[in-house]
Amino acid sequence: PDGRRRHCVGGVQCRQVEVTESWQPGYLAVITTRKRRCLARHQRERTRTMATRQHGGRETWQRLLNWDRGATDAERLAARLLPVEGYQAIDPAHPLGGPDGGRDIVCRYQDRSTVVAVYFPNGRQQERVLIRKFESDLAGAQSKDVRAMVFFTNQEVTLSTRARLVEMAHAQGLSLEVFHLERVAACLDRPAGYGLRLEFLSIE
Repeated sequence: PDGRRRHCVGGVQCRQVEVTESWQPGYLAVITTRKRRCLARHQRERTRTMATRQHGGRETWQRLLNWDRGATDAERLAARLLPVEGYQAIDPAHPLGGPDGGRDIVCRYQDRSTVVAVYFPNGRQQERVLIRKFESDLAGAQSKDVRAMVFFTNQEVTLSTRARLVEMAHAQGLSLEVFHLERVAACLDRPAGYGLRLEFLSIE
């Protein structure tokens, strides 16, 4: 009756907050002392969260490695990160699921038709599992019009393994670019990757 509503900036109702507000244009909400206290409490909680977060790029690295958002978001992350790295004409296949013949994304780079394969499992995988997955994707990437391939993964890939993957691709007449865990994390931790990091990893 008095026009008072329970409201909390954090999106959760708080019994200690009362705001007199009107949704009519031109009116401003009157913020009470109790709401200011609620704002202060949320800020303290945010500060505690930031204090427990890993720094030096470790938080991004860990969240990528322990990926729990499935193949759909992994393919969407790749499709949005590739243009930042200079790839053009990004064309995702079936991020929501469906037969794609090993071609998660098709794009162009330096005027070459390029196929992108995305592999984002949850947690660290053995090297033989990674190579077996790459072999499967490589078989699906072969086509008369394809000249290059990108392997986009959240796994650590050693220099020797990268060289082995490049040799396997060259044997099929394809150049290869590997976006491994450390490289993807570095891309997301740059200013240009801030929006993607926030959207896909919830890291400000």
